Amino acid sequence: MSRTVIEIRHHIRSAESLKSVVKTMKTLALVSFGPFERALTTLEEYETTVDIGFRAALATAGTAVPEELCRELPGPAGAIVFGSDHGMAADFNERLARFTEARLRLHPAGARIWPVGELVAGRLEGCGMPMEPPLRAPESVDSIPGLLSCLLHDIDSRRRQGFIGPLLVFFQTPVWGVGCEPALDALLPLDPHRLEGLRERKWPSRRIPEALQGLSPTLEALLREHLFACLFRACVRSGTAEHAVRLAAMQRAERNIGDLLETLGREYHEQRQAAISEELFDVLAGFEALGAGRL
Repeated sequence: MSRTVIEIRHHIRSAESLKSVVKTMKTLALVSFGPFERALTTLEEYETTVDIGFRAALATAGTAVPEELCRELPGPAGAIVFGSDHGMAADFNERLARFTEARLRLHPAGARIWPVGELVAGRLEGCGMPMEPPLRAPESVDSIPGLLSCLLHDIDSRRRQGFIGPLLVFFQTPVWGVGCEPALDALLPLDPHRLEGLRERKWPSRRIPEALQGLSPTLEALLREHLFACLFRACVRSGTAEHAVRLAAMQRAERNIGDLLETLGREYHEQRQAAISEELFDVLAGFEALGAGRL
């Protein structure tokens, strides 16, 4: 059944309004993508500084890496999941939730989840694992430190009370030509091989550093900075992947809306031309009828 000219005009206005929304979302994704991507370069310098601190502390420790850094505590795994609060990003949160649930079910002691983002929290609600109230995903790079400070404070208190053992972080990482894929980083316990590699590196000067406040407080402070850097990287990758996926989704939507408008425009002109032709035929028929009446 063909649509009327008025119906087609209504569909065209709706498609144009949707195209305006898509264009706005595309612009926001494009603008937000850059700062997240540039933050990774700055983070590399921060992580290098933390590694230098570990080298200095481990050089003071002697010939072996302290066991408390690499010992896995008993208890359920603590899982931080970086998702999103906003839609229009394809199956960004669905894929991450499925990946997270599948990996956490491998832990015999269970897991406790800290979700970041309302949408990913909603996807994880049915997994049957205890979950903390969702935190709001950062809108910009500047809001990440405040979020991570709250997370680390809560997790540190839970670890001291023995409520969680290993610490994991789940996030989406951008993949060129694919969009994104879920990823997992094990944060605690620390990798002993990595620490041993840091300890064996030659110090750049003949002055061997010392931990002025003692080795244990220094290592605890460095551990917090290391966790902060790892979580910052995961959060930035998640934000980069989200904006990249949303940008690709908006580009596809823009093309589809463009094709729809082209089809509607062609149909509108056809219907309009048919209506004009019908009106002309009516005028000609009326004229002929009047002419025949005069004869």
